[in-house]
Amino acid sequence: MYSVRFEAALNLAGLRHAGQTRKGTGAPYLVHLVHVAAILQRAGYDEDTQIAGLLHDVVEDTTSSNEEGERLLAEIRQAFGNPVADAIASVTEPKRDNAGVKLPWRYRKEQYLAQLATSPLMALRVSAGDKLHNLTTLSEELTRKGDDTWARFKKGPEETYWFYRSVHAEIRRRLHEPLVDALEDQMQRMGILD
Repeated sequence: MYSVRFEAALNLAGLRHAGQTRKGTGAPYLVHLVHVAAILQRAGYDEDTQIAGLLHDVVEDTTSSNEEGERLLAEIRQAFGNPVADAIASVTEPKRDNAGVKLPWRYRKEQYLAQLATSPLMALRVSAGDKLHNLTTLSEELTRKGDDTWARFKKGPEETYWFYRSVHAEIRRRLHEPLVDALEDQMQRMGILD
């Protein structure tokens, strides 16, 4: 996976997410991002898609205002190109309104789904890789901790699984590739899909 561009993206992700950890595991957040990039690489997607996977949460999780997020997205666009920046923008969940007020959970998720509906295919691939890794780690944690796992979530299993089913449906509507099959398989193993 080495290239000068990938190394620059990894460095940016490492700097921006420094000190952040994965809820429930305590692992450095960068571990999730590298896993998403690796999932996309193993699925045969190009370097731009892998870089978008590596940076998919950088705007959403490392900026404190919409303006800061727009500036960071412009930097990503300049450094990595329009396709990467457009994919990241499409998978960035809006967290605040223009006045800086935090948006409600359900509204944020519905906005994410609306963005996916018109996103470039690269964004769908990144979202699928992200959700696959999230569900794989969730499944492992549920096996280890049982229902105590849900204490770290803002919503319980019903709302969480609604979101994953909705994301899957939107991705599946437009994308018929092995990565989406892998996401679907993981959801079926967890009983999220019938």
